[in-house]
Amino acid sequence: MYWYIKYPLLFLLVFALGGLAWWGLRHRSGPPDTAVTPSPAAAVAPAATPTTGQGSPLTPLSQPTKPVVVADDPQLRAAFEKLRAEEPLAARELAFRYLNTAQPAELSPLWLRAAAIISHANIQLFTTNTPAPEKVRCVIQPGDTLIGIANRYTTTVAAIERANQLNSARMAIYPGLVLNIYPGPWSIVVVKSKFGLLVRHGDRLFKYYRVGIGRQNRTPVGTFRVNSKVPRPVWTPPGRPGVPFGNPENVLGTRWLGLQPIEKTDSTLKGFGIHGTWQPDSIGTAASEGCVRMKNDEVNELFDLVPIGTRVEIRDE
Repeated sequence: MYWYIKYPLLFLLVFALGGLAWWGLRHRSGPPDTAVTPSPAAAVAPAATPTTGQGSPLTPLSQPTKPVVVADDPQLRAAFEKLRAEEPLAARELAFRYLNTAQPAELSPLWLRAAAIISHANIQLFTTNTPAPEKVRCVIQPGDTLIGIANRYTTTVAAIERANQLNSARMAIYPGLVLNIYPGPWSIVVVKSKFGLLVRHGDRLFKYYRVGIGRQNRTPVGTFRVNSKVPRPVWTPPGRPGVPFGNPENVLGTRWLGLQPIEKTDSTLKGFGIHGTWQPDSIGTAASEGCVRMKNDEVNELFDLVPIGTRVEIRDE
């Protein structure tokens, strides 16, 4: 056979055999995998809405209000909508009305949902110049100081600073300046069995926090007063040198509020306090040596909120 016929025939034969082999492999192994493009909902999961049950803490004062899960009760739903509409005063009063009419057990899930709305509303009222019945307008007089004003109104310099957006580096005041003050009285109730700390303004709830307590029932029950406040505390365990602030072994976190027993409480109950922690997962558990512990950002705001002399009641239920 001539070369110009033989070689083209061989080329066609090889091409045909290769095509048959490719077809057989394709059909034996099935169709190719189909690429799946995830839907937007699957690709980006929405952020979880924080709840207000006993397993989750509330939002700190220094952070903006976040949504909370509320029950189907019309008053709570209306209060939540007012909060979303940036009407904190109306939201707070609706939540208080729910507590007064429904009367859920203190620190029960429904109570906590109302407390979340009240806490968020009070955050907005406390940190802005939004009018509220509790607030007073203080006109600075010659010789006034922020410390003197804070003592006069049973509050703290930091609280005045927050409410009036003062610059802590240059807190100059002058006669004629008008300050919005959220005065006391303040008090604290710790409920050990529920791992809850309630800040009260007068006889009304102001803010709820979830806390940790002492293991083996070491947190004492009784009535105390805040007698010291220490930022960036050094921890001095018995028989050991002081552990500096920021050291992971320092169990006090960022703030310390010392407690002194008063009234009929055993006067030997000393060395207890409310403090922060570098172990936020321990909140909601009995893990401390006896003190009440809080998340650092939350003890920071409590530190700013309540003055020395604040009454603290610690109870089992």
